Amino acid sequence: MKRYIVSDLKRIAKRVPRWILAGLTLIVPVVICLVIMLTAKEPTTGSSYATIAKTALSLCIMLFGLYEIVYVYGDDFKAKSMQIAIGSGISRPRVVTSKWLLVMILVAADTFVLTILLTIVGAIFSAGFAMTDFAGMLYCGIGTWLMTVAIIGLASIVMFAAQAIGLGVLLYLAVQCGLIEQILDLITSIAKLEKLHLSSYELYSMCELFEARLELGNIHFASLIGIIIYMAASFLLSITVFKHKELEF
Repeated sequence: MKRYIVSDLKRIAKRVPRWILAGLTLIVPVVICLVIMLTAKEPTTGSSYATIAKTALSLCIMLFGLYEIVYVYGDDFKAKSMQIAIGSGISRPRVVTSKWLLVMILVAADTFVLTILLTIVGAIFSAGFAMTDFAGMLYCGIGTWLMTVAIIGLASIVMFAAQAIGLGVLLYLAVQCGLIEQILDLITSIAKLEKLHLSSYELYSMCELFEARLELGNIHFASLIGIIIYMAASFLLSITVFKHKELEF
């Protein structure tokens, strides 16, 4: 499996469009934050800058997740690399596991780099940028990374079933943008269901709660456990679906 992950990383490293997109997603928010601070009538405080930076982080991490769906899953489905890996002796559960690990690593790396760049900008150009501001940005990055990975996990069930990323991308965007949450909220607002407080068990709601508490400096273990359960269920369902999928060689 290690060789499979390494070969995937080498393949992705050769995909110039991926690096162009990732590069732009890293540079553009940094430039926007700089322009906002330099054109402001009054010096931007560290806390104000951190608020702007956290918004940029959340949006960019969502885009990083979308890129990884395209380049980790999409390219493999098109080139049928999974079939080649299975033919060479790698089991289907290991293929699923390697994809999950690769997505986690790549989104985490992009998030880390962007957090560092935004921190450097804040430390140089904002007034009174403190460790608490950096911590808030870091916790936002961790929370959004976890949510992104969890949502890609849900999307992977559909992608392994279809052996294509189209429906997976739609599901990913629908959950990230809160559309699925709104639909579920309408359903759970029915009088008989409202008393059950089912909305608190939605993945998006749990991720938002976990991230909000993390930014306050504490861990909400109930939401974290819920997210882990979602991720574990998505992982096992992806393996089950992929095991029963008839592949074209």
